Amino acid sequence: MVCIVLNIVQMALNAENMSPFKIALLDFAGHVFTVIFLGECILKLIAYRKTYFKNSWNQFDFVVVSSSIFDIFMQLLENIEADLSILSSLTQLARVARIMRVTRILKLAGKDPGLQAILQTV
Repeated sequence: MVCIVLNIVQMALNAENMSPFKIALLDFAGHVFTVIFLGECILKLIAYRKTYFKNSWNQFDFVVVSSSIFDIFMQLLENIEADLSILSSLTQLARVARIMRVTRILKLAGKDPGLQAILQTV
């Protein structure tokens, strides 16, 4: 839960006209969170095996982790082949899909009665 909240804070810190150092730092933090969530996904796949995909939250987490990995891959390709216009479109799509991480907070709401109450008032 802490990683989900910290990842949301990390994504919220993105702004226009940031220094290259801050951009690199936030990108690195995003990669660290991707590795953490990928590790969680792999451990759950090992533990639950075939029943992993029967849970809708696990399906959602798998899609979010997959899109995050795809986004990192597209960033690497974008750095290598800057002239391909289709890469920029795919990169933007991957970044939009990566924002789905924010909705992981809803997963926490099911586990915490205090968060459930807050979300019901909103």
